[in-house]
Amino acid sequence: MLRGAGKWISQVYGAEQKQFAGYAQDDWKIKPNLMVTFGIRWDDFGNPGEYGAGAVQYANTFLGTGSNLYSQVSGVYGKVVSQAFTSGQTWNFLPRAAFAWEPEFAKKLVVRGGIGLYQDAINLNQITANLPTSTRSA
Repeated sequence: MLRGAGKWISQVYGAEQKQFAGYAQDDWKIKPNLMVTFGIRWDDFGNPGEYGAGAVQYANTFLGTGSNLYSQVSGVYGKVVSQAFTSGQTWNFLPRAAFAWEPEFAKKLVVRGGIGLYQDAINLNQITANLPTSTRSA
């Protein structure tokens, strides 16, 4: 943003986000030539908030009151918030399964396969660049 005679108003973007994760898996040998693996991963992607002195705060948009979507949208308002999202992203349970099979007719061949749900966290740069921030005068 420009101020006065072509001088920039400084905007200090500072954000922090604490992420935690856990993973557990177990292998079962079903037959001498077949092994199955099951696992689950849990991710807490956190809820970014402002960090540092003078950091620009997040300004989020909220629906207004009303009994239908039209009245809620027509009453939309914005306000400064301490964190980017209304709640943390904590309940991300992502299962995985895999197998390894060695056919009896070809002892040097192993067939492997697996499937799972995977999810990426939104990084802080994406949040800071895409969520509106409040304006303040310098």
